Amino acid sequence: AKMPTKYLLVSLPQGIFDSSSKNGALSELSAKIPPDNGSTQAFAIPDFKIGTLDALVQQADDLTKLEAACETVVSKVADSLRTILDGDDDKISQQKMVNDKPTDHYINSFVWNKVRYRADRPLGELVDILQKELVTSDNDVKTKFNQYNSVKTNFTTLQRKQTGNLSTKSLTPVVDPALLVQDSDKNGALSELSAKISPDNGSTQPFAIPDFKIGTLDALVQQADDLTKLEAACETVVSKVADSLRTILDGDDDKISQQKMVNDKPTDHYINSFVWNKVRYRADRPLGELVDILQKELVTSDNDVKTKFNQYNSVKTNFTTLQRKQTGNLSTKSLTPVVDPALLVQDSEYLETHLIVVPSNAKKDFQKGYETLAPMVVPRSAVEVAQDDEFVLFAVTTFKKTSTEFLQKCREQKWTPRQYKYVEGGKEEEQRELDRVAREEKKVWGEALRMGRTGWSESVMIWLHVLTLRVFVEAVLRYGLPLDYVSALVKTTSKLSPKVRAALDSNYSYLGGNAFGRDKRGRVTKDDAALSSEMAAAGVGGADGTEYTAYVYYEFELP
Repeated sequence: AKMPTKYLLVSLPQGIFDSSSKNGALSELSAKIPPDNGSTQAFAIPDFKIGTLDALVQQADDLTKLEAACETVVSKVADSLRTILDGDDDKISQQKMVNDKPTDHYINSFVWNKVRYRADRPLGELVDILQKELVTSDNDVKTKFNQYNSVKTNFTTLQRKQTGNLSTKSLTPVVDPALLVQDSDKNGALSELSAKISPDNGSTQPFAIPDFKIGTLDALVQQADDLTKLEAACETVVSKVADSLRTILDGDDDKISQQKMVNDKPTDHYINSFVWNKVRYRADRPLGELVDILQKELVTSDNDVKTKFNQYNSVKTNFTTLQRKQTGNLSTKSLTPVVDPALLVQDSEYLETHLIVVPSNAKKDFQKGYETLAPMVVPRSAVEVAQDDEFVLFAVTTFKKTSTEFLQKCREQKWTPRQYKYVEGGKEEEQRELDRVAREEKKVWGEALRMGRTGWSESVMIWLHVLTLRVFVEAVLRYGLPLDYVSALVKTTSKLSPKVRAALDSNYSYLGGNAFGRDKRGRVTKDDAALSSEMAAAGVGGADGTEYTAYVYYEFELP
């Protein structure tokens, strides 16, 4: 087999070579590496725009991580090509082209793309551009190959459905629709269920569930597990959106309630009148496909809300910081509107003025002792610049050569030196910046509020659809075919929900087989060993930590 080519990028200082030219230095380097070990050629690098030393150190670290990410992405793309081309090396090689050249030709003739990545841009900017392009390329490939894998899996599943046995093949051509329960039977069953729960404990209404496309038993068990996790994720996202709305509206319940709309309806109205969205989620699609769609939509909604609220929090923090500079005490606020530039020694070769914040109760101690804190403090130079409820601000002049010692001694006395440099028009500039950030905060606040309202609508809507699928899948796993079951929505309170549960247990515990029985007083009891057996037979394992019931039962509560 052909050995894969390995490339080494080497950079050495020009001064260590005998030749003063780059070509001569390259020839020397080539001579030192025997031809049997590899071929050496020039690798031209532009003269990039260099920033500060600190920036270069940070960029070196960033580029180390980015280069590792590049290697990972290239490896994943190679694996994807190998998968889709069934490991055929010749076909894979034909696809591995860079700018319409075989990869090794591209590397051997590499030239920096000055049009796409202008060398006069700051290095940090080039790193950011390359990083974003890598992420985009990775996501594009990942999305398309995930789509391919999904389609291929679906195709393989459909093939198996034609040839499998009754435990795995599609039941659609097997089940006679005449065996399915009729609507009139469901209405009677619903009335009976409502009576057993009692209107005093909660209102009961129909919860219509479409007849979804049922696949294999194995697929249903997997979908039950997937839906358990997805429903928990829905609850988490809805809770986070609620917290975001509470934060941005300062906990005002009336205003929060106005934003909690789903499809332009108050949330409770939407739930009470819930109808499966057949346009957005066609019921004739495979269940696995519907689960994937709902999961992707939930992630998108969560990310959109998170991004906008992170932006708002950043702007608000900036705005709050600027406000504090205007209203804080002398130890934290901006000194621009406080200090008269006439008090400062400016443009002196030997002297400089320091601004020291002293607690009000230490004012006399400072005035008595500042001259002896360090050598060469200008006598009687302390001037009281400003005072508030907690602190006094003094200006003190020292010789520059002893400034460091003076400031250190101040800190030891718990007197705080403040950094300040007079800038012409600084006061007006600070006010303009505050006004600008205030406008930005107001704008982003509105955007975050709209995104929170949209996020609530989307996440609650997705949650109800996921719950619908959970009930359907669980009902099929427990009750089998034909689809002879009734689903209801019970609206109750936290205080009354145990009574609803007790009524259901009392009337329907027999559905649990040997797992449930009754004591001498007629109360429902559970046999844990038999319960485990029944759960296994039903294809459920209580993975979400909820207590097993003899009937399909899910509680949900909106924040």
